[in-house]
Amino acid sequence: MECQYCNNSCQKAGRQKDGTQKLYCRTCRKYQQGIYRNKAYEQRTDRMIVELVCESVGIRGISRILRIATNTVIRRITKIAVAIPKPSIRQNQPAFEVEELWTYIGRKENEYWLAYALDKTTRQVMDFVIGKRTKATLKTLIDNRAERRLRMNSQRC
Repeated sequence: MECQYCNNSCQKAGRQKDGTQKLYCRTCRKYQQGIYRNKAYEQRTDRMIVELVCESVGIRGISRILRIATNTVIRRITKIAVAIPKPSIRQNQPAFEVEELWTYIGRKENEYWLAYALDKTTRQVMDFVIGKRTKATLKTLIDNRAERRLRMNSQRC
């Protein structure tokens, strides 16, 4: 079999716990299976999850369409969300607005809030924080904005 990473030939390397053949590539030194049963290992899975989330498909709908577990979908969404970079800020930013959005995970008792800071003039998102609706969560957002402003002012001097 060809290696799915480097396209060189692989050699047999025993079996998995479920009995499927395990293969080893000497070139890239990676283990792999000959046939995968689930579709979560595919590289296009993350792209498909992002596209489906943008189309407002729910977590159970995504798992049904991609034929992967709901927990896998939630883990992948969390991994993708962590990788989103914070937007950069302008240097002379006099004021911003704070908005919030409510959602829940699993059931309505498990609610989360997305609080984000908007530039008043351009209406662009400057910063965001996700968590429970507490003063500490909003304080994190406001402190981040103030800290960034101070850092930008000290760099100018």
